[in-house]
Amino acid sequence: MDIALFGIVPLAYQVYSYLKRLRGIDLLMYRLSKFASPASIQHGRQFSPKKDDIFIVTYPKCGTTWLQQICHVLRTGGEEAYQNFDEITCVVPWFFF
Repeated sequence: MDIALFGIVPLAYQVYSYLKRLRGIDLLMYRLSKFASPASIQHGRQFSPKKDDIFIVTYPKCGTTWLQQICHVLRTGGEEAYQNFDEITCVVPWFFF
């Protein structure tokens, strides 16, 4: 166990030292690089919206789900047949960058 620990500690220190030097946009770009793969970034860049697409954009924790529900009811005219789903994401998809 001690031998494995000696191998991990210098590596962890190197990573810590590298991250400690990052500032501003470099730190932001490093953090963002961990959220998306190159394939998902390419897929997002190739996205082209349709004329009837609706984008729901809210600040975090400010009623996104509630706004999705409202938009879904407006879009479907409140018809009962369209209101039978387990989770709003079943009928209102998420788009992530």
